[in-house]
Amino acid sequence: MTKLRNQAWLFSNCLFIFFSLYLFVKFIFILFFSAAYEPRFMFEFTPCYLLTGVTNIQLLVLTLVVMVSDLYLHLQSGRRRLLFSFIPTAIMLSGIGTSIMTNQMDLTYAYHYAIFGSLLLVVLIDYNYVLSGEKYPTGLRKKEQSKSKAIESYGTHFLSKKYDVSYQDLTHVLPATTSELKELTDGFLQKMEAVLERLERKTERIEALEHIIEDGQKNRIDHEKLFTDRILYNLETLEKIPPHDINLERSVSAENKRNDNKKMQHPSIVNQTNDFVVIVKRGRIKEISSSFAELLGYRQSELLEKNFFMFVSPRTLEDARKFYVDRLKGASLNSFRTSLLSRGQQELLVNITVTPTIYNGDTAEFLHIFIIQDNSLSMIPMSND
Repeated sequence: MTKLRNQAWLFSNCLFIFFSLYLFVKFIFILFFSAAYEPRFMFEFTPCYLLTGVTNIQLLVLTLVVMVSDLYLHLQSGRRRLLFSFIPTAIMLSGIGTSIMTNQMDLTYAYHYAIFGSLLLVVLIDYNYVLSGEKYPTGLRKKEQSKSKAIESYGTHFLSKKYDVSYQDLTHVLPATTSELKELTDGFLQKMEAVLERLERKTERIEALEHIIEDGQKNRIDHEKLFTDRILYNLETLEKIPPHDINLERSVSAENKRNDNKKMQHPSIVNQTNDFVVIVKRGRIKEISSSFAELLGYRQSELLEKNFFMFVSPRTLEDARKFYVDRLKGASLNSFRTSLLSRGQQELLVNITVTPTIYNGDTAEFLHIFIIQDNSLSMIPMSND
């Protein structure tokens, strides 16, 4: 029984060494090889899993830090370090215990009960050493004690002729071996801590980059939606003409009306011309020339009733927005430059001339599009009208 009590410290050291190596290997496979986040008890060694927003990789890093710190405190002899080791042990007990209490008793939680019992046994062993005042031995010091007892059993080197070994020679060799092993252990722990710190920093950078990308995409979608809604609202506002403006429009001369009627017969013009023309009503495409549809890589039927600003490049949406805002303010503008996206996501630099028109009795806009090549406007194709 005394022998079992003296060797109880081996259980604590072996337990923490095993879990430290297991969690470290599992962390490497999860981070670099996208392994499964199993078993579940790896992430429940700390109560942090109860917090929302904490990822599994962060829980695994916290578990590694707590486990390695507990292992380090157990490997270092001394009553003070042994007292400090109760802190990480208590953290692990609280995490596993909370998981056991909040879930029903089931065979799937057998590992939780085994780990919880092992940690309780570690606490009892540590508490026994703290009360007895004995130093918590390690495998290294155990070996050193056995060698010291063997040396003492010899007495002096004159006691036996069979073993011609001096006490000074043994005491000279023993501390050197002990220091080498201690340096090796300390070096291994330092390297492990450095690797964990680098991996934690890399994880933080990756998560920060993911948040930046998600925020950028969300802002872009919100900006496009806001701009489209603003354009549609402005177009609807233009349609709300006061009664006195209607009377003013009726006072137009018959000759101007004939010219306008000739000019506004755009459905026939759109079908007959080779120019790049579009009729837009409240931002929706009502008529489009076949040549312009082919330029964008679509059929005419695919583009009808589509929002025209869906084909405007996001980086030039601001120019289109400024054009419509200036027109609402009363500026005499009838053209703007922008980039359109084809079906293959190829940008086409164009200049768009906007002419108010009437389509099926409602106000609309007639867009005449010119392709820009070599920083100069070239109308492709040219209309013969």
